[in-house]
Amino acid sequence: YWSLLNGNGTATWGPDAKLTDIGISQAKEVHALWTHELQHAAPIPTRFFSSPLSRAAHTLNLTFAGLANFDTNPPLIMEGLRETIGLHTCDKRSSKSDIHAAFPTYAIEAGFAEEDELWRADYRETVAERDARVKIAIDRIFSEVKDPYVSIVAHGGVISSTLRVMNHAFFEVGTGGVIPMLIKATFSHT
Repeated sequence: YWSLLNGNGTATWGPDAKLTDIGISQAKEVHALWTHELQHAAPIPTRFFSSPLSRAAHTLNLTFAGLANFDTNPPLIMEGLRETIGLHTCDKRSSKSDIHAAFPTYAIEAGFAEEDELWRADYRETVAERDARVKIAIDRIFSEVKDPYVSIVAHGGVISSTLRVMNHAFFEVGTGGVIPMLIKATFSHT
């Protein structure tokens, strides 16, 4: 019931739920994790990708603040990395103009519509549909990006779909969690 509404009179979560105080704290914990790991020879990602939902883009900002230069290496906002589409108002994205205003150093992928043309109040994307959408986004990242270390900041549904389409063992990743994956991309020429 509540997920179909924009709020409850006390709190507002839709459209495009903002990062909560708990989410900010979790992103700062991940920043501390990265800071620690970098001191122990972990490679910093050289390319960054984000869901267009503001809570993911804000998480990316907080996670890599002072560790990556987004002015010279802007994260790319990709529609295919957003959470399950439809019904839940928290998953209806902001306009392209509002996203650009909130994250001016981020790039937005070509073909990104000004308004959210995918979200519907009467239909929620199935897991199979989300898996197919996420696979297209992941395939695009691997076909266009030659950097060996990338970061994708997205949502629980996208993480689950990514694990499935990569035939990876399933892991339950909590909100604000991190899952490192070592992936070798191979391409078939069929």
